Amino acid sequence: MGNVHSSSSSSDVLPVEYYLNDLACGEPIESLGSTRFMKVARGRNSEGACVWKVFLTQEDSSVFEPYRKEIFRIRDALVNAPNCCTVKKIYDNPSSFTFFFDTSRHQHCYLAPERFLSSVDYEILHKEKGDEWLFGSLEPSMDLFAAGCVVYELLHESGKSPFSYGELCYYRRMSASEAATFLERLIVDIPSEFRPLLKLLLNREPSMRVTAQQVLDGSVFHFPKVLDVFFSYLNAFRPKDITTSQSLEGFEQSHLTFHLEPDDVIAKLKRDEKSFWDRLTESEENRPYAILFISLITANIRVSCLSEVDAQVRAAAVYSITELVRPIEPTTFEDSLIFIDYLLPELSSMLSDKRHPCPTHVLLAVATNLGDLAETAYRFHVVGRNLRSGVADDELSGAENIS
Repeated sequence: MGNVHSSSSSSDVLPVEYYLNDLACGEPIESLGSTRFMKVARGRNSEGACVWKVFLTQEDSSVFEPYRKEIFRIRDALVNAPNCCTVKKIYDNPSSFTFFFDTSRHQHCYLAPERFLSSVDYEILHKEKGDEWLFGSLEPSMDLFAAGCVVYELLHESGKSPFSYGELCYYRRMSASEAATFLERLIVDIPSEFRPLLKLLLNREPSMRVTAQQVLDGSVFHFPKVLDVFFSYLNAFRPKDITTSQSLEGFEQSHLTFHLEPDDVIAKLKRDEKSFWDRLTESEENRPYAILFISLITANIRVSCLSEVDAQVRAAAVYSITELVRPIEPTTFEDSLIFIDYLLPELSSMLSDKRHPCPTHVLLAVATNLGDLAETAYRFHVVGRNLRSGVADDELSGAENIS
């Protein structure tokens, strides 16, 4: 009673193969990821290798429209009669934001503040201007604000996101002086050389934000010279026949999709190790930029030991994982989710793999290390819970403030 969501659409969870069998022409289909709204898979068809993206839509039934109109009529009739309800009415419920934009439940919000409207303002604008306003109101400045949020998170020592949903709603309601003071406090934890750029990207007023072209031209921020060398080196990984054309805000949009296998990237980095390492170590100021190559390497390493055909490799991987995670102390809530989001699903997949069933010594390796893994997972859970409880969950209050 009351604990099951009603829906006009089917509640069956179907694998991605169900949608692509006709397109794959009998070839195997490999899932690349799945979310609430989209499934991505890799396979082959008559034209060669390809990647499919399946966007799942729900069929809106017109049966509910009369009821929706009646509910809104009753709501409008009672809007000025607070004594008719025993509870406080919430018109701007943050659950809609959480469902569509916060599927990871990390409470991060990268949407520009001008995109948030109260229910009353939204209905008035939509009634006056219709769908043309709804889909034509997006501006490049909104994307620059979102980019600023990503840059902030990358530069913050603990990987903290600048805004939650409630904080962004509150930021939108502030006066100009309050918003400026809030932004100054927000970027205190960011290295000083990046603060002027973030102050422009995260400005509440869209007209005060810089364009992408201004950022790339160096008119508001001077990139270190070593980055020019690094990105020139990255061009070596690109196909020679790629063509580009100018698009909105000075970005170059590729007309040709390309993909370089991770193994090829690692092989080239190995061959060129001495040349770029000499460049990085020739002066002290270049040393911190080694993180660029570390990011490139870790993004292309194939971690597949738990799915290796050789059972001995899988058993050794279990021992190695146990030893590696034992001394680690998570510093952010996202770090504490490594067991839930990655390790436990991978171990479960390995143990239930029907193509390569686990032999006895792999099961013995898991059983031997299960106690240590459980203790480490519990410690990660406790640390993550404490880290999250330290951040005020003000989504509801922020939604009420904006209404």
